[in-house]
Order: sequence, then C-alpha cells, then structure tokens
Amino acid sequence: MNQNHNFILKATRLLKHNSVKIESEKAIQYGHQFECQLNQSAITIRLFFGKKGPTVDLSQIKNLTIQDQLRAWLAPLKARTTPQSTAQPTTTKSPMAVTDAWPLPLIGVDESGKGDFFGPLVTAAVYVTPDTAQALRNRGVMDSKQLRDSHIAPLADWIQTHCPHTVCSLLPDHYNQRYAQTPNLNSLLASCHIDVIAHMNQLTGCTVALSDQFAKPAVLQTLGTERIPHVTIHQATRAESNIAVAAASIVARARFIADLNQLSTTIGIVLPKGATHIQAAYDCVLKTLGRDRLHTVAKTHFKCAK
Repeated sequence: MNQNHNFILKATRLLKHNSVKIESEKAIQYGHQFECQLNQSAITIRLFFGKKGPTVDLSQIKNLTIQDQLRAWLAPLKARTTPQSTAQPTTTKSPMAVTDAWPLPLIGVDESGKGDFFGPLVTAAVYVTPDTAQALRNRGVMDSKQLRDSHIAPLADWIQTHCPHTVCSLLPDHYNQRYAQTPNLNSLLASCHIDVIAHMNQLTGCTVALSDQFAKPAVLQTLGTERIPHVTIHQATRAESNIAVAAASIVARARFIADLNQLSTTIGIVLPKGATHIQAAYDCVLKTLGRDRLHTVAKTHFKCAK
C-alpha cells in the first residue's frame, strides 16, 4: 500500500512539473484517478495497481498528441502504459497541427548534421513570442528541410537579429570526443538539446520548450528532469511545423553549412553533405590528412569510416 501511495505522489509531481493542472483526484477500484486540464482540454488519467505492478491508463484520452505527451512526461515512473501505442495516423494533417498545440512564448529547438558524415553536429534554440511568430511567418520561415540552402543563410540572419537564440556547434574533433563518452547518438543529441534549452531559459526566463521527438521520449525527458527540472520540455513528431522549432531548424542548418564550408576551405577539399555520395571526398581526405586526422573533419563512428 505504501508503494502505491509513493507511486501516486511521484505521478502527481510529474504532472504538475509539466504544467498539467490537477482539478480533482480520487481512489477508484484497484487504483487512483486524476481529473486534469492540459491546454484547455479536460483529461482523465488512471493509475491501476496489480500483481504485475502499476499501470498508467490513458485510454480515456482521445487526443493522440496528448497521449504521446503524457507518456513521455510519465516515463520516469517506469510503469506499463495503456494504450501501448499512439502512433500518429497516416492520414494527412495540417502542418499547423503541432503549431496550434503549444502556445507561445516558447523555446523551439532543433539540430542539423546528425546524418552527415562530414562536418559538425549543430543544435540551436530560438525563443519565439506571439509577436515575433507572425513576423517569422511573414518572412517565410518554415522547416529548413523544405528550403534551398541558398535561402537558409538570409533567413537565419534575420531570425538571429530579431529573436533571442543560442547555437551549439560540435565540430568533428569535439563531436567525436563527446560521442565516445556517451552510450549512443541519441544520448548525445539529448545532452546538446538540454544545453541550448538551459541557455535560452537563462537568457529569457521562458520555462517551456518544444523539440522534435528524435528518440524514445524518455531519453530527453529524463535528462531534462535531472538538469533543468523547472523547464517543461514538450516533444512531438514533425515538430518542425511549429514556428519556433522551424526557426531553430533554420539557424542550426545555417551554422552547419557555414562550418562545413569552413572545414572544406581549411583542408582544401570540398566536403559533401549527407553520408551517401561521399566516397571521392573520403578518399581525398585520407590521402591528404591520413586516417589519424579523419576525426578532425568527420564523424568517425559512421559505418563509411570503417
């Protein structure tokens, strides 16, 4: 019974930490029930206690985005959650669906360079208010993957002039050192995301951030709870449709391109983007720098480096 009580208290703390307003709660058969408010939506969360351990029941919530978000927030409970999967439906959705889900002001965060063999891993965070959001839309800000590289730099310059922001670029040498100290790439990504979110929180005082979901939600959520417990971090698939995350994606991409070009100039070899059509450049790098200096221009854990 005492374990169940502690579980309820921990669930309560996690809900409140993530800005879920608990309107009421009561004991129910075999468990406990919360009646809550989130983003002006009424939601019911149930905790059941059985022989196989506790279960978090989200079946009364019909909004799949809210289900996914609650699953991420309650992941530190390490309990079974039902329903087990709330994958987004394959039907086409408006690109503004994620934008509408998270009110401004907001810290948007995104990365660039994760899948590129050459060049850095860049993570950027941008603080967006209702006023700057409209200006960003009018300027044509959208997910950087939908923009030509020639459009990225001017947009990034405008964003950085008009919005508080921060950028962390792990050049290959530093990236490879950090990667060797972490269990996997997703752990490194999570650490970089928390770094820039924490910095933006210090700059602006904003305590709400939105990131694209790049791994299991618990990866970022757990680290965020440890390092910046006062900041609520939302995660969503296709989060780049949110104006704040879109702005961050452009700033990150611009820095990636600039740093990759600088590396190319430094060694006198044009380093391509991506990880597919790289063989010619890879051969030139090995011939010019040698394998022992490959780590200064490339992410050496990629299969193509073996």
